Amino acid sequence: MAFATAATPLPLVVVSTAPNTSAAVARVDRTSLARIGKPITLGEYHADWALSPDRSRLAFGISAPGRTSRIGVRVVDLARWRVSANLETGIAGEVLWWPSPRRLVAALGACICLVQQTGFAVADPVAGRVLRHVHFPRALELFGGAHAVAQRRLALLLGRHDATSPSPAALALVAANGSYRIVLLDRVLLPLDSRVAAALVAVGGRVIVVAGGIAADVDPVNGAVEYHELAAPAAGTVVVDARAVGDVVAVSASDAARSRGVVGILDTGTWQLRTLQAAPAFAVAGTTILVYGRGAPGVRGYGSDGSPTFSLLGSERIDRVATSGATAYIRTLGGVTVVADGLRGNVLKRLRAPAVDQVIDPARAQ
Repeated sequence: MAFATAATPLPLVVVSTAPNTSAAVARVDRTSLARIGKPITLGEYHADWALSPDRSRLAFGISAPGRTSRIGVRVVDLARWRVSANLETGIAGEVLWWPSPRRLVAALGACICLVQQTGFAVADPVAGRVLRHVHFPRALELFGGAHAVAQRRLALLLGRHDATSPSPAALALVAANGSYRIVLLDRVLLPLDSRVAAALVAVGGRVIVVAGGIAADVDPVNGAVEYHELAAPAAGTVVVDARAVGDVVAVSASDAARSRGVVGILDTGTWQLRTLQAAPAFAVAGTTILVYGRGAPGVRGYGSDGSPTFSLLGSERIDRVATSGATAYIRTLGGVTVVADGLRGNVLKRLRAPAVDQVIDPARAQ
């Protein structure tokens, strides 16, 4: 069949992970979420993907055997629905950035065998060739996969694997041509026992690092840093997640024991942090913050100003929420996928469709 016409938009692409951690990517019908054709196996998926500038290809960070070294990036041609390239980067691509048609940047973590250093690879995803490997100073490693793109720079949060006490974070700012700079964030201290204790977002061309009661505001072009002290979220100072919603940052945090969670918003103009709700998780659909998770039945919607906008599925327990644009795909513990309008809070349909971890809409700019 033709892949897409004006009357038949591109199918959605979904990623599903099996219990053995093997993942597959499939095309699905936008209305029913029914699969179109056969899925493509990714294998050990490392959760990040990148869409080509012309929206014709998707790259996925994976770990799989290659001819000479580990495949770190698998590229899928969306029109032909086949693997078009396997990039052997030596280790899994933890973070992917596709800034131009013939350049893809893959951030690479350190190997526990100490053979592979943290750094990145620059590749031509069309030709299927790795063009350059770059290693950061040996003591640095990726911290929880935290990353953002601003001012045509890929920002990567780094910690020190040789630290014996909480130590300052660093930020790698990588350009598409493979040049980079390391910026030390001396007031952002990363703990030893957690890979998720700080988060990174891009807001208005700036890079914001949030950790505990501190936000570091970084200019990605010149590396200049400003620090702002914050009132810690009510449930503690361990940052779990942060995502930009317009000019504010949605933040989830937990107490030191990880027994309670809270979701709030950070105003990057005033640097005031406001608690929205006691809950462990959130997703972003358009300009709406969707709060859900254990101890908080249903899904609550909040505007970027913190005002409550709607409540959905109040008596149902929620397993996960995936979003694409303003559409939310809510998976209940009862095995139902609820498709909802994330801006208005309307339930569009309830489906007995397979659970999905990520929903990618190639027709939209990502």
